[in-house]
Amino acid sequence: MIVWRDGEFLAAEAAISATDRGYLIGDGVFETVLVDRGRPAFLPSHLARLQRGANQLEIVADVKAEEIRAAITALARSGQTGRASCRITVTRVGGARGLVPATEARAQTIITLQPVAAPKAAQRLIVARSRRHAAALTNGFKCIGAYAPNLIARLEAARLGADEAIMLNEFDRAASASAANLFMVSDGVLTTPPEIEGAMPGVTRERLIEVAAALGIDVRIEPIAAAEVERAPLFLTNSLIGVIDAGVATLPPASLAKRLQAAYEERVQAEFSDPAP
Repeated sequence: MIVWRDGEFLAAEAAISATDRGYLIGDGVFETVLVDRGRPAFLPSHLARLQRGANQLEIVADVKAEEIRAAITALARSGQTGRASCRITVTRVGGARGLVPATEARAQTIITLQPVAAPKAAQRLIVARSRRHAAALTNGFKCIGAYAPNLIARLEAARLGADEAIMLNEFDRAASASAANLFMVSDGVLTTPPEIEGAMPGVTRERLIEVAAALGIDVRIEPIAAAEVERAPLFLTNSLIGVIDAGVATLPPASLAKRLQAAYEERVQAEFSDPAP
């Protein structure tokens, strides 16, 4: 696989240095973006969250949207003809070992592009033992070093034959899934956990809330008890899967979830409406 690293193209195996602090101690942030024929969806929102994360870790990074777009376009020319998953990773590299970075450490950006398969129509969930703590400073962005609990939760789901894992916070309330935001449907009302409960401020989550408002669907951002997610119709959202059914109860074809799925896909298609670069 060919990757883009700070303006150059090289083999993936040569992209990571032994002095990369993202590799060594998780000192880095990342975003996953849906791409179609070189056109990224909702890139400004993804880059804004990436920059917030870099600022939180005090990584001096100047993420330029046009440079990132050009890199994605160039990688797409290598043969990505359909939808693809773009990973944008910013880490700190260089300097001596230790938690506090050396003065000579600098930011490095790596972009990869890989084909993405269509998700299952519905996802089977478990409630994981791994927790997502509500007050963690890393909940607001995708931090490499903070993803271990998510990994453990997904491994538990795979071991039990499930597709995803719901992560509770320390108060036994739902925060999110391991790699997706969580929505619950009850009496025609849409409920998703607030960020203060541990929910990621997801790009797809934000768009879906906008879509629901446009459709006149009541959206509540409030805590969800563990017992509710074990019996209610649910769906999950992230940039790659979009909006999919999940949980113990699947939703009928004419359900609120189906309307939201269609409306969200329209938003995504609008992102891809310009001619391919």
